[in-house]
Amino acid sequence: MVLCVEEACSNALRHSGSGEPTHVSVELRGDEVVAVIKDHGLGFDVDGFQVEEQPDPFGSGGRGLWLIAHLMDDLELELDDGLTVRMTMRCDRSTKGAGSRP
Repeated sequence: MVLCVEEACSNALRHSGSGEPTHVSVELRGDEVVAVIKDHGLGFDVDGFQVEEQPDPFGSGGRGLWLIAHLMDDLELELDDGLTVRMTMRCDRSTKGAGSRP
């Protein structure tokens, strides 16, 4: 989870194009840990992100969201005055893969 939060924060700082602060929260909700990273940037083509398409392993970027989607139990991307990345990891690992992915 730490890797995924770091990656989402790094993406926000690198790609948002905004001078506004990036907001980060992590909270325990029952048997889940939910992290939310929100920037106020230029946006991101949420519909263009295809979790099934493996990024070019030799490319200079483009692997962060793919990794997050495959390491976390749930990933939600919301475009509204910037990008909100909401990721969830269940503490009960026996349910891994049961959640929705983008």
